[in-house]
Amino acid sequence: MRIAVALAAVIALSGCDGGASDDTPEARGDASGGEYRQTFDLGDGNDAEVRAGGNIDVQLPAGFTVYPGAEVVTTMSASSADGEGRTTMMTTNDDPADVIAFYRKQAEAAGFAIANEMDSGTARMISGQSADGTGLNVIVGTGEDGTTISLSIGKAGSSGN
Repeated sequence: MRIAVALAAVIALSGCDGGASDDTPEARGDASGGEYRQTFDLGDGNDAEVRAGGNIDVQLPAGFTVYPGAEVVTTMSASSADGEGRTTMMTTNDDPADVIAFYRKQAEAAGFAIANEMDSGTARMISGQSADGTGLNVIVGTGEDGTTISLSIGKAGSSGN
């Protein structure tokens, strides 16, 4: 749960100057294809990183891949003694049902039991957990600009907090 809070803090902090461990984000590439990277010190040994733009190198757990043909927009990661988590945001023009089916297949092959499912018409979601306690959330929504994918995978640490 603390990782979810840390990722929420990263999202909130990414729009302001406070909390950053490096006041100057590192830009890679040119202005049109550059990558924005910012690291946040959340205190007590907790940190988070936000990366956006450019050709982002995505690091997903074994068994998971970026949705075929999707553009990776942002990645966020957080780690601490309490665990670690990663969220990857992507866009595609594919139907949300196809995206959910793709990630359901990968999740089940990786040993995740899908425990929750939601379909509201414009948004779909699946969530589950693996035997080792790693959690998974996939949220897919549609809008005027296409389909947005949020893939979050994280695991609580062994600190017992």
